[in-house]
Amino acid sequence: MSITFDNPAILPALEALIANLQGVKDVTVSDDNITDVPNAETYAAIQELRAGKGIRCKSIDELFEQLNG
Repeated sequence: MSITFDNPAILPALEALIANLQGVKDVTVSDDNITDVPNAETYAAIQELRAGKGIRCKSIDELFEQLNG
């Protein structure tokens, strides 16, 4: 079984939950796909973009106009 999640901070709680399920004999965590966890500011920016917020530009000039605003 493979479980993918956005926030690796939930891993300890998830391990405990799965270990307590009836019939579970062993819980093994593989870090094959674990990457660096973004800091709070980066995570918030990612969530903002996923929510459709942020700026959209048709050209690099338009981008600089918005950034220099």
